[in-house]
Amino acid sequence: RCATHSLISLYLFLWVRCLHSILQHTMDPTVQKAQDAQQQQPYSAVPVQEGMGAPLVANAVTPYPSYVVQEPGAVVGDVMPPPLEGSQQEFNYTFCGRCCSCDTGCLMAWFCACFPVAQMLEKLKLAGMPLCMDYRSFLITWVVLLVVGVVLGILVGGGNFDFASLLLMVVLVQIRGSVRLRYGIPGNCCCDCLASFFCTPCTVTQLIGQMWSNPNDNPGCVCDQTPASIV
Repeated sequence: RCATHSLISLYLFLWVRCLHSILQHTMDPTVQKAQDAQQQQPYSAVPVQEGMGAPLVANAVTPYPSYVVQEPGAVVGDVMPPPLEGSQQEFNYTFCGRCCSCDTGCLMAWFCACFPVAQMLEKLKLAGMPLCMDYRSFLITWVVLLVVGVVLGILVGGGNFDFASLLLMVVLVQIRGSVRLRYGIPGNCCCDCLASFFCTPCTVTQLIGQMWSNPNDNPGCVCDQTPASIV
């Protein structure tokens, strides 16, 4: 029992240190200034061709490439990549296509999914489609729920109070729905719930392949919010 308490204490200590580094990074004034400057970049008007066969239009005036998805007509911000060729109105990768790829994104999805999920929330925020949480607020809430679950488990002498995983799954449902809306991918909330609750790593890796143009390298094993601004 003493050894169990020692392991729990070590686990909580590591997560407190991780949370401290996250707060230091997000409260850094230079990081905030860089993000504000990126969001204030002007956008120029680019004529958009209508029709289902219309190509993706790149905005060369902005410092980062910006794309327009012609169907269903949603504008994708400069941090969201265009869909792969031949995969319009469907995910770039199948549901289990990247869950065993053994790259850094796959490993993070299996063993530390809170960070790629937090980066997805921040990426949607930068793309102009924010959800109820961003990178910082999600990780703070996740750590708090993790600590509460561990403390309750100790007090009641056992039991599974995994509130942190429940939060991750609920947020993942929202992210998947927003990504489907962005790219005009058919589906519904029921499918998003089933995917997120019964195979969280598969859902995370599929979304990584959709939200980053080079999912083998990005977001990788980076734990801060920097990958959110990478296309």
